[in-house]
Order: sequence, then structure tokens, then C-alpha cells
Amino acid sequence: MTDLHLVPDEEADEPQRATPLALRYYASELKRYREAAGLTQAQLADLIPYSKSMVSMIETAKRSPLDAREGDRVTSRFTEYCDQVLDTGGALSRILPLLESANDP
Repeated sequence: MTDLHLVPDEEADEPQRATPLALRYYASELKRYREAAGLTQAQLADLIPYSKSMVSMIETAKRSPLDAREGDRVTSRFTEYCDQVLDTGGALSRILPLLESANDP
């Protein structure tokens, strides 16, 4: 079993600006799956239509992967691409409902 390591919240002293736990969880899972696939951030970016900078910002919980709201659910093309390329079996997509309540895209 793998230990869960969340991306540290650098702004935890500022409650209004603290990164939501769900976003840090998504970020840590993305990094875990990327590393398990043996890819760097740049290599992952080469396989999806997003930049290395975007991969880095999402992996460090500085940016949400959420795109927009469609009806009663949020969408994330970034997550769809990562689930496919990293062969996660949809694990990242299953985290999205947690992000929905933490961030309003």
C-alpha cells in the first residue's frame, strides 16, 4: 500500500488563501501517477495538449484542473487526457467531484 503524501500548503498561515485539501489531493495523485509512469512533467506535457507550465501548476496545486460547468457537473479536459495517457483507470476523474465543492470554475 502506498502512503498518501499531500502537496504541502505553502499558504496555510493565511486561511482565506489556503489551498483546498481536495486540490492538494488531486495534485499529489497526478504526480504519483506521472512518476509511476516514469514521466517527467515535460514528457507528460508532450503527450497532452497542455504545457509543462500547466502540468507543473496543477501538480503543485497552484491551479485547478477544472475547465467549466456543464449542467450539474464540472469538466476537465486536462484530467481526461491525463487519465488516458497515464492509464489511471479514471482515478483522476473520480476526484473531480471533490474539487467541484472546493473550487467554482
